[in-house]
Amino acid sequence: MVRNNVAPHLFAFFLILLIGHALSLPGYGRQPRMAKNPQSVEDIFQEKQHAYSSALRAGHRAEALKLARQLSELLCIMSNNQYKVGKYGQSASMAKSGLHWLAQAEADMDTLHFQLLSLTAASYGRVPQADSAAYWYSKTSGYLSVHPRLRRIITDDVCGYYMGQAYFLSRTGDLQQAFNYLQIAGELARKTGNRRLVAIIDNYIGNYFFQIRQYDQAAVYYQRALRGYKPGTVDQCWGYVILGNNDRAAQHLAAGLANLRRGQMMYSKLIAKQPQQRNVDFEIQASYYMAECLRASKQVDTAARAYRICLALHQQHYGPRGEFMAYSWLGLSHIARVKSNPWQALDFARRGSRASCYRLDAQASSADYIGTVVNEKTLYESLRLEGDIWWDEWIHQRKRPALAKAVQRYDLALTVAARLRRNLMPEESKFFLSTNVAPCIERALAGSFDLFQQTGMETDKNRLFTLMERHRTMALSDRLHEKYRMARAVPYLVIQREQSLRQQKLDLEKAAADTPPEALPDSIRKQLNYIRVESHAFLDSLEQAFPGYYALKYETRPVSVEYVQQQLPEQAGYLGYFVSDQFVIGFLITKTGSHVFRRQLPRHFSETVTHLWQSVRRDPGMFIYTGQNSATALHRTLIHPIENQLRSIERLITARDGLLHYIPFDLLTPSVSSTSYLGEQIAISYAYSAELTFARLDSLPTIPPRITGYAPYYQSIQTSDTLLPLRESLAEVRAWGGRILAGPEATKDTFIRAVKQSDVIVLATHAQADGQKSERSYVAFYPNGTDYRLRAVEIATLSLEQLKLVVLSACHGNAGVIQQSEGLLSLARAFRMAGCRTILTTSWSASDESTAALNTLFLQHLLRGLPTDLALQKARSDFRTDKRFRRWNHPYHWANFTLIGTPVTLYPASGEQTPVKWIGGLCLLCLTGAGFFFWRQLHLSKQAQAL
Repeated sequence: MVRNNVAPHLFAFFLILLIGHALSLPGYGRQPRMAKNPQSVEDIFQEKQHAYSSALRAGHRAEALKLARQLSELLCIMSNNQYKVGKYGQSASMAKSGLHWLAQAEADMDTLHFQLLSLTAASYGRVPQADSAAYWYSKTSGYLSVHPRLRRIITDDVCGYYMGQAYFLSRTGDLQQAFNYLQIAGELARKTGNRRLVAIIDNYIGNYFFQIRQYDQAAVYYQRALRGYKPGTVDQCWGYVILGNNDRAAQHLAAGLANLRRGQMMYSKLIAKQPQQRNVDFEIQASYYMAECLRASKQVDTAARAYRICLALHQQHYGPRGEFMAYSWLGLSHIARVKSNPWQALDFARRGSRASCYRLDAQASSADYIGTVVNEKTLYESLRLEGDIWWDEWIHQRKRPALAKAVQRYDLALTVAARLRRNLMPEESKFFLSTNVAPCIERALAGSFDLFQQTGMETDKNRLFTLMERHRTMALSDRLHEKYRMARAVPYLVIQREQSLRQQKLDLEKAAADTPPEALPDSIRKQLNYIRVESHAFLDSLEQAFPGYYALKYETRPVSVEYVQQQLPEQAGYLGYFVSDQFVIGFLITKTGSHVFRRQLPRHFSETVTHLWQSVRRDPGMFIYTGQNSATALHRTLIHPIENQLRSIERLITARDGLLHYIPFDLLTPSVSSTSYLGEQIAISYAYSAELTFARLDSLPTIPPRITGYAPYYQSIQTSDTLLPLRESLAEVRAWGGRILAGPEATKDTFIRAVKQSDVIVLATHAQADGQKSERSYVAFYPNGTDYRLRAVEIATLSLEQLKLVVLSACHGNAGVIQQSEGLLSLARAFRMAGCRTILTTSWSASDESTAALNTLFLQHLLRGLPTDLALQKARSDFRTDKRFRRWNHPYHWANFTLIGTPVTLYPASGEQTPVKWIGGLCLLCLTGAGFFFWRQLHLSKQAQAL
């Protein structure tokens, strides 16, 4: 059982705990029939080994082979015995020796061979040495696939193998695969009739559902496990406590208290009769879960006593650091806050921070918290709670030191959160970001703005911008990190090695921290030094081999105001927003300075945004544009505070947040009567973050780009989806030139194969945004089979770093669902995550004809050597003033295109001379050369006649 919202390594902790107390070995039901006492087995092994040597010297081959088989059986038992007492290194060594003796025996003993392979893998998985464990688990799996009858003959052993594999994968963070192995183990265990083994596996599966917050489903497995435990055992006591904690998480508090009390009462009676059955882990966790349930039930005094029991037990048996130690201090801190005792609450929160770390210096920089923690989740919650307590003091006392402390603790908490969320499952990471991190960021930003207003210091101003960018990049970094895993850009064994070194370092640092320096064994000190050297060497090689992955995970350099100013083009600005339920913060950076503002959101802000969005995204037909009032109201909130600063710039990169993703900033106007839009004054593009925008800037081009255009639906196609033909799409891609793939040539497979040979991709096709699950949004290619949709989840895993521009000339390219703290999840975002520098796409259903016309104008300005943002601004201006397009004057047609990413220049400045002019110049040059040639010939002939 795991605590609500606890990181996956806590699930691994329970696998360790329950496997440790439930099974002494990861599933070896049939051991060779030898003596079971460890000492007697070793004596027999020495005798057999001596007899084997004698038989070889005497030339008795048959006897030697028989003894070799017996030696391998003995080594299996000896390895098992070492595993039971936690000597996993010796266990692995003996199991490998057993495999060696089995090879010497030249016998086909598949059951013993499998047992030795599985035991070697399980031992390495416990050391932990992830690379070795993965290798031996792979060998075991291969052997099992070649000998499938083992599932039937030694079902207990195979079941134990899957449980050991699940444990190993849970430690390396692959919980989904661990769950799959547990299901396989459960199916096998039911065939054996071993009720206790079935119950333990059911409990593990319940842990998985608890982890993903499906408490009703978890309860089904916990109750099933409870029915399988033998009455009057510690197992049964565990079952009731685990079920009670699940009831607490599901808010069934009365049922939770009843089950927790029943488990504790049964345990007390059992220990009174059988003191040797005492289980300290049970006592600690049962006390903690009882305290949590009592606190949720508002029984704070009783809860405080339960927390203190947990603290005393943990201090006595495991020392002052640890997960449940930290959570108990946090529980006491929450109770102190309820009782309006802030200083005691702060003291308890600090104790929680200390219990989460091996060393904790209050004056240390945020980076010092990384890599020195016992539990990142408890450290994050402790630091955040400290920030909340100081924030309360600021609200009540309005004293600047309290505000500065609150901002500092929030800043540290967010640094820890960024590292913590790398080790969470994707769904859990989203939940953690929206429920735990988002409120922390909101307070941190509000506090940073208040602090800057009071001090006026540039350092406080810079911290405010850094926090805004951290909010913007945290979810993007998670998605990009997941991309590296999904695309296998970093080999799986490399990731396992990384996790293995981290876990070994963590275990050794914990052992060193819990031991007085003078009593620390030399062996631990040497191991710790060795692991630290290994870790540094590994990270150095990781940075060189996989710089993108390394930068995402280990480089914590914040993006500063000065950095953005250095990267900005001339007469350009970067405008970032943060939106909460109550206020909006805007931060404008230009080459010459920066300006920050905060505005309370108007009462009907969301309705105003929705009205503007609805007024432009529906096909106008015979109706006029009705969004002027909404555009003016939004201009007053978002643009008016920086209107003077915007007058000095021509280009603006805007990073939107929350509902602002629905606002086409080009349409904002200073007054209802004004006929001038913001997009006419400034060329506007959009960014996801400053870090992504300015991470890589291209030099000016010297040659035209390589272009590939796709028009799969330029004519009618009979498909089950009945996608309409896009008559103008072929002309649209032809206007761009380059390689053109139309109709049956424009397939999904062709795109994936050819995309790396292009600088610009033009997709004149259908697209669909899924409002429920953004990963299912897709771009449609020619339907030559069932898999012709390129979905957003596939796009994000592609490597498109060489692409300078993707023109997604399709409906809904920048439409999607807005998720808290993640922004707008769209197809354009998927292309940006895949590495493409700039995406030109649509935000709502587009007219085929008007889209093609605007696209052609955009291309004409690109050919003149303009960057993409200025080219789009000029194209819109031409589109609105050209009499040919007067019927499309409604913003529905011309405000639809959205430019996302880093504005790039695709053609050299000499591109002002169109290809026709180049040809004309070349012809003139040829005529001049020909004229000179004929004149020369005529001159020579006259000279010859004269002679």
